[in-house]
Amino acid sequence: MDENKKGRSYTYILRGEPEALVLRRSDDIAGWSNHKERKLITNITLDSQHEDRPVLTGALFLDVKLYFQVPKSHRAKRKAIQGDIYAHDPSIFLCLNFIENSALGIIFADSVTIAGLTCNKWWDEDPRTVITITELHEKKDSSPKKG
Repeated sequence: MDENKKGRSYTYILRGEPEALVLRRSDDIAGWSNHKERKLITNITLDSQHEDRPVLTGALFLDVKLYFQVPKSHRAKRKAIQGDIYAHDPSIFLCLNFIENSALGIIFADSVTIAGLTCNKWWDEDPRTVITITELHEKKDSSPKKG
């Protein structure tokens, strides 16, 4: 990220357990998603937090933090302390896929403009997904052009 100058950042918070996009497949059906309701809620939430700004079209950097609920039972809670790394299902890639599919057309115009990202999974008492999107501006070459 040091090759680019940082621009404005926008933060979005999705309350509840982080969601993973899983497509079900069978021999006769190409694929279907069982996340329609959750995706609709996520789309509405992202749209309201984007506050009528135009969709982002330039190079973007995503920082995603996925916070999963600390278990309720005392025995399981000892293994899952708030702030510790969460190394369990769902896959971090499936969670990112859900975020990408939900934010497309609401926050950014095209997912190919995502030039970099960081993503971490953590235990926490308050399950949520925190997405920070930063606009990147290409570093300008100030050297004279040969001519």
